[in-house]
This record gives sequence, C-alpha cells and structure tokens, in this order.
Amino acid sequence: HRDSVPTTESEFKLLCEKAQIDLSRKEVIWYTGEENWFCLYQYLKQTSSLDGDVAEFGVFKGGSAYLMASAMKHMQMDRGKTLYLFDTFEGIPTQSPMDHIAEKSFAGKGLQQVEELFSEFKNVKFIQGDVCQTLPHAGLNVLSLVHIDCDPTSQANPFVNNFMERW
Repeated sequence: HRDSVPTTESEFKLLCEKAQIDLSRKEVIWYTGEENWFCLYQYLKQTSSLDGDVAEFGVFKGGSAYLMASAMKHMQMDRGKTLYLFDTFEGIPTQSPMDHIAEKSFAGKGLQQVEELFSEFKNVKFIQGDVCQTLPHAGLNVLSLVHIDCDPTSQANPFVNNFMERW
C-alpha cells in the first residue's frame, strides 16, 4: 500500500539518496528500484512497533538490505531488532526447469564484501548457505517482517510451503 509518491516523501528521499551514495562509493551494484525500496521502507515503518526481528532471504550484494538496515537505524529499530541476511553468497546453488536464471548467477564477490558493506550496523547477522538448510537452525523466534528475494524455485518454495505456518 502506497500512501505517497516516493520521490516526494522527504524522510524516504533522504534515506534513499544516502543509501545510493554509500552503495556507489563502495562500488556496490543494486538492482532494486526506488519504488521497491519505498515499499520496504513503508513495511518497516508499519511493522516497527511489532515484536520480532527482520529477515531478508536472497541478499546478492546487499543493496536492498542496506536500505533496510539504514531505515532501521534511522527509525531506531536497530536497538531492539536484528536484521538477518540469508544467502549462499556464492550464487544460485541449483537450477530447476522452472527457473529462468542460471546456476551460480548472482554470485557477487562473496560474504566478506557484504559483511564489509554492513560494518557500520551492529544489528545485522549473516546466515550463509542454502536457506533450506540454514533456516531451521538459524534460531529465529519471531519475525515482524520478511523480505523474500530468492530467485530459484527450490529456495522460494520452503517459504510458500512451510514458513508461514511457523510465523
């Protein structure tokens, strides 16, 4: 639900511009447009008072997650919520006939580059590996917001089939 135009909401505009400048300085390419970032920003605002942490599944180089971490810090959500980032950080592990993306796509430069990007944020935790294997052992209790950006069907199906039942 969009209450305003992203480019006219001053708080979002400032966060977005700062994130874009920071990401550009750190030579990070992001593929998410301002409209999608605005949705993430709105979801964070709407869930800020709810109990639970925030998780992103499918991080790539961290562009969207960086905006989320920046917004959480700006809204002081970083004091009580952790941002969990799930990814192989080695690209898409397998491809099924339903996928239109090749194996090892979205490999980026690995976990270390993404960790360096988030060095200023104390509330970010990285969970490396196949989400189907890492999610059950991640120790998540309550989540107030989940951003699912997994490209292969094999990674997205667990959310559709099991994830919603638990949370």
